[in-house]
Amino acid sequence: MRLMIAIPCADVIRYEFAESLSKLEIQLAEDGIDFDVKWLAGSLIYTAREDLAFAATNGGYTHILWLDSDMQFTRDLFNILYGVGKPFVTGIYRSRRSPFAYALFSDVERGQRVLKLEDEPFEIQACGFGCVLMETEVVRQVRTKNGVCFLPTIAAGEDIAFCDRYIQLGGKIYAVPDARCNHICYVPLRCDDPQRLVEYKEQR
Repeated sequence: MRLMIAIPCADVIRYEFAESLSKLEIQLAEDGIDFDVKWLAGSLIYTAREDLAFAATNGGYTHILWLDSDMQFTRDLFNILYGVGKPFVTGIYRSRRSPFAYALFSDVERGQRVLKLEDEPFEIQACGFGCVLMETEVVRQVRTKNGVCFLPTIAAGEDIAFCDRYIQLGGKIYAVPDARCNHICYVPLRCDDPQRLVEYKEQR
């Protein structure tokens, strides 16, 4: 196995992500995993993902762990995802914007999100790419068929577009309930917003 941790980012790296990544690297080193971390900054996320995908396929990597720089996760994230034994798996996290639904789709055409998690890894139609582990062969298959991997469409962003291209090839995507991540976001809180204040107290 040879793993590439692929991180497309803009101009901000959350400290929670940096801490999570550091702990993940320590775990991978302790487990004897051959890995590299590839960062690629840019304002066009799909271009960054496309370039990282090229780097993975041309660099002899067997697996790609896609991580967004606003995610927070446990040090055993890779072990959990890899242990499922599927070519394309995703961790569980919520969107950064209200209503903060899971970044998992049960029906892309109808825009239906997964509302309830199952106990075991379960099949979905699409997901965000904040926390995805895939075999590099998945990227190779999508590019061979379509010429590109992450080019957005009129109806879908780069991540959903990739998932749709893979599904069209007969591929399957699995969500892994044990791989739960925090999606770091900052929500404006008004002084007269009692509902959010109650929610905050409950979380603390």
